Formats: sequence, structure tokens, C-alpha cells
Amino acid sequence: MGPSSAASSTSVDWSKLINKPQAFDHASLEAEIKAFRDWSWQLGQFLIAIDPSYDDELKKIFEDPSKGLDMVSASADTRNRSTKLYGLLASLVRGKALGLVRVSMDLPRMLHYVRCV
Repeated sequence: MGPSSAASSTSVDWSKLINKPQAFDHASLEAEIKAFRDWSWQLGQFLIAIDPSYDDELKKIFEDPSKGLDMVSASADTRNRSTKLYGLLASLVRGKALGLVRVSMDLPRMLHYVRCV
């Protein structure tokens, strides 16, 4: 078996190998606004690294933030990613942003919190 076939047969859990973004925790609204763009980019890169399927979903969200994702007809994989994102956001955000995550127990809509945080 050559090096490329050995590498393709091995599954790597990138979530254990790369650092997740720092907590989004700022003392003022002004500080949150200044930090959000870089933090959200880091979060997006982390999500795509651990699961490339986040890429298409994040693109859809950022292309038209007002348009919801239809989670009723979404695949089980998409619903699973939504649940994982909920847990990740609950551990990464503080203050007002955490309040947004806590208020919604509607897991299918969790992908939308990427743009709301």
C-alpha cells in the first residue's frame, strides 16, 4: 500500500489536533464589535477544518443571513453538525452572545447563530 492510500484510509480527528478559537468574551459592546470579524473568521476556519461540510453551510448563511436553512428537510449529517455547533458556541461565547445561545433551544436553527453572535 503506497503512502497516499494509507493516508486516505486513516481518519484524522482534527478537532483534537487544532486549537479551537478563544472564547468570545469582551467587556464592552465596542470591544465585541471590533473583535467579532476576526473571531468569526477563526471559528469558520476551525469548523471547516474539523468537518469540511460546514463550508457550504457557512457560505449559504453568509450569502443571505436573512434566509433560514430548512432543517426539516436537512440531512441527518447537517442536523448533527448543528447540534455540535450549539455545543461549541455554548462553550466559546460569554455575555450577551451566550444569552443568544441559551435563549434558543431550537437546535435546527443553531447554524444561524454563527452570524448572530
